[in-house]
Amino acid sequence: MVFVVVQWLAWFVVPFFFPDYLLYGMLVAAVCALAIVLWWLIFSRAPWYERIGALVLIILAVIATKRIVHVSIATGSMGFLLFVIAIPVMSLALVAAALISRRLSATPRRAVIAAAILFACGVFTLLRTAGATGEFKNDFHWRWSKTPEERLLAQGDDETATSPGVPVPAGAGTGADWPGFRGFNREGAVRGVQINTDWSTSPPVELWRRPIDLKDGKRKWKGARYGYGQLVLLPDQDVLLVLSEKGELALVKATPDQFTEVARFPAIEGKTWNHPVLAGDVLLVRNGHEMAAFRLSPANR
Repeated sequence: MVFVVVQWLAWFVVPFFFPDYLLYGMLVAAVCALAIVLWWLIFSRAPWYERIGALVLIILAVIATKRIVHVSIATGSMGFLLFVIAIPVMSLALVAAALISRRLSATPRRAVIAAAILFACGVFTLLRTAGATGEFKNDFHWRWSKTPEERLLAQGDDETATSPGVPVPAGAGTGADWPGFRGFNREGAVRGVQINTDWSTSPPVELWRRPIDLKDGKRKWKGARYGYGQLVLLPDQDVLLVLSEKGELALVKATPDQFTEVARFPAIEGKTWNHPVLAGDVLLVRNGHEMAAFRLSPANR
């Protein structure tokens, strides 16, 4: 019980109050999981075959659960997300089952341990994740709740507005019913623009290209912490428009001699891995929780 309490404090509580110590918390949690396994194998009073059988059941149950969980969990973190988040949950299930069933006879005790393990695996099938940050912070939701993108698209179900001069295929009820590029206008209505996906007959047209010096591959400079953010090069001004993982927008000079941040301001809240889009003087940014548009002043003003 002590190992489980320390494990959950290290895995969930410490990162909440001290985000910079998340990796240390996960390491402590992993050590506690190993200690729980050693306790179960060496120091518990359960028969030997029950000790081995419980661990084998945990392994097989988690592997089988990976086949039925939401795809975001099954494929998250290069396919290892379920195995990682199962560490504290399986530890709690094993210890709790051993504690509850310690005074039961053999058959009921085994049934309690097996039920606890299977129930803990079943919890994972009820969840999905909107992604994880570089610090392994996951954004979990109920599996059948709508994603932010689905909620945005649902706003256009009652009122359809398509761009002038763009034909909508016959039988298409809304912009969400047919393939193509989708966006939202200022009134919140869905607009659909169909693109030609046959690049053999209509290849993409190159607008510009800029050579990059890759002679030695050495880093020119290292600047502020933008996390797993994205950026857009404004080639005419030699400026990088950076959208950080925390949702901050920054302007950085695209010069090799040194890092120079020109400006920064908070644009949206929450984990942001999405790429910013600049259309004319309008900058569009989004993540799994918010979507915002900013009008940028021309340089001559």
